[in-house]
Amino acid sequence: MSQPATHRPSRSDLSDAAARPAIKTTVDLAFADEKFAPPIVSATAIPRTRLRDLLLRAGPGELVVLTGPPGAGKTTLIAQTAVRIAQPDRTTWIGLDAHDGDPAVFWATLTHGLGPASAGRVRVDARPPRADDIDRAAPQIARRIATAEQTGLLVLDGGEHLADASAAVLARLLRAAPPGLRIVLATRHAVPAELNRLRLLGRVLDVDADLLAFTAAEAAEMWNTAGRALPPTEATALIGRTGGLAVAV
Repeated sequence: MSQPATHRPSRSDLSDAAARPAIKTTVDLAFADEKFAPPIVSATAIPRTRLRDLLLRAGPGELVVLTGPPGAGKTTLIAQTAVRIAQPDRTTWIGLDAHDGDPAVFWATLTHGLGPASAGRVRVDARPPRADDIDRAAPQIARRIATAEQTGLLVLDGGEHLADASAAVLARLLRAAPPGLRIVLATRHAVPAELNRLRLLGRVLDVDADLLAFTAAEAAEMWNTAGRALPPTEATALIGRTGGLAVAV
């Protein structure tokens, strides 16, 4: 009876195995100061009371999503409203970028931004966080700015960079965070499907491009603040030409 053939690794097999790159379990990230810096609001920016009051209606566990093109006034509106939601030392601003589409990077961004340090180089887990990881860590990382008694605000600017997997991380954070944490997301286009599930549950407060558009009265007020009177007919015509886009008004 013949013996079953066995394979002994050759030198070439061993060389190939040694040449294969090891799977990375950690990655080094460098966070710049600008990523966690709050925006500077123009001195001529007018208080948009109707939208500010809308944002203030958001309750615990509800995500506020502002959707509009560049120059729609999303960031300015959030900055104006932030002081009515939480104290400056309980407010965290994070500017998202293309790297945050990776759920592991996005989770590191959140934990680092909500932690005591901001800019700097850190080594983080390269694997996406599991749901129980987020559930366990969320109350701890949010505690610096939010508790059951103290309201904290997390602003994520640049939500268009979130992919489905990183949006799932955000949705899980929203579920696991303490009730005092408010989260506001500014994005240039529709949010990933994972956040749409929150919308179906009634846990998303939307401010879309139509709501962000300036009214004729707001346009006139902004021009008056800048030192130039704008008659009602001209204000109406201006809104007609620009669609009420803040940067064009």
